[in-house]
Amino acid sequence: IAKIIYRKEKIKDKNFWIIISLILNLGLLGFYKYSNFFIHELNGFLSFLEISKIKWTTVVLPIGISFITFQKISYLIDIYRNTTKPAEKFTDYLLYISLFPQLIAGPIVRYKDIAEQTFTGSLNHMFDSLLELRQEELIARDRTHGLSSEERRELWTISQELAKK
Repeated sequence: IAKIIYRKEKIKDKNFWIIISLILNLGLLGFYKYSNFFIHELNGFLSFLEISKIKWTTVVLPIGISFITFQKISYLIDIYRNTTKPAEKFTDYLLYISLFPQLIAGPIVRYKDIAEQTFTGSLNHMFDSLLELRQEELIARDRTHGLSSEERRELWTISQELAKK
């Protein structure tokens, strides 16, 4: 939907698509957060009226549903306001909406504020981070238990790869 909003020139068309996206996002959030509550309350009322209850399977609340929903809305509003372009790759979009570590920083971080710094070469950055993490693990293991010759070669290879960057 973000790419559709971005391509539209008429404000009326942009408004239509932003409203559709808000209805979908907030509708899903409302369903997951409140459907169990409303069905439970309705069944209590129906029992009071001696009417058969509604059969219902409890909906499991996905972890981070509110955070993800508001990240998606923030992204769409940035596109709607033409403050940034839509993510070129779907993986960059997914990375932004699932950026849980920034939760401790406070409120929702706007897409336009982090798009360039986070997603330029994001896969390379993630790969480097994984290499660094593995390097730290091997160093810690070497200090406590020692490394096998294969692990020493791996540590040397990782160190050489990171030194190139």
